[in-house]
Amino acid sequence: MALLLRYLICLPALFAAATLSAAPIFRTFSLGGDVGGLFYEDHGKPVALATSEAAFSTPYARPGGESLVLYRPTPPARPGEKPGRVAVATVGLPAGDAPLLLLLAADSAGTPATPPRISAFVVDDSPEAHPINAFRVFNFSRRRTAVKLADSAGELPAGADKLFPPVEGNRVWIQVAVVQNAGWKRVSAGPRVVVPGARPFIFLRDAQPSPDNPNPIGLIVRTVFDAGLPPALGP
Repeated sequence: MALLLRYLICLPALFAAATLSAAPIFRTFSLGGDVGGLFYEDHGKPVALATSEAAFSTPYARPGGESLVLYRPTPPARPGEKPGRVAVATVGLPAGDAPLLLLLAADSAGTPATPPRISAFVVDDSPEAHPINAFRVFNFSRRRTAVKLADSAGELPAGADKLFPPVEGNRVWIQVAVVQNAGWKRVSAGPRVVVPGARPFIFLRDAQPSPDNPNPIGLIVRTVFDAGLPPALGP
C-alpha cells in the first residue's frame, strides 16, 4: 500500500516530465560570422538566442507554424518609442515535432545601418537521424568533397550531410579531399578524438580568402561533440 501511495504521489511529476520532454525544441550553432544578438518570438514574446561556435545552445521552444523569423532589435526612431527590429532570416520549419538544429552563418560583415543577412540551415536532430556514436559530416563548402573516416568513405555534394558508422578506440583518422582540376586533392588529414556515448558532428567549410590567397582551396574542419541525445526543455 505504501508503495502504491508513493507511486500515486510521484505520478503527476512523472507525467509533467514526460510532457516536457516531448515538447518540440530547437537548438542553435554558429558556423561563423556575426550571428549574435538574434531574437525570435514565442507566443508573442521576444526570446534572445545564444549562439556559439564552440557548442550547441540550450534548447528553445519551437514555435508553431511553418516558419521562424530571426531578427535584430534596432534603437527607437524617437525617444519614448518602442525599439524597432530588422528581420535577418526567415527559416522554413519542417512538419512534425522532431528536435531541430539551426545552423547559422553570416552572409557578409554588414554595417550598423545594414545588418548582415543570415543563412540558416535546418537539421533533423532526432536520434533516428543521428544515433549515438555515429559521426555526422556536413559539407558547407561550395565544392564537392570526399571524406574517409577510419575504414568508411563517401562523397558529399555541396550542402549535403552523411552518417559514418561508429568506430572503435579513442581516436579516428579523418581525411578530406576536394575536387580540383577534374581530380581529387587532399586538403585535410589528421586524428580526431572519439568520445563514447556522444554524437560527433563534423562541419566542413571553405577557408576564408585573404589578400595573399584570394581563392584558397583548403577547408576548415570543425568537430563538435553532443553529449548524448538532444536535451529537453528546462522548467
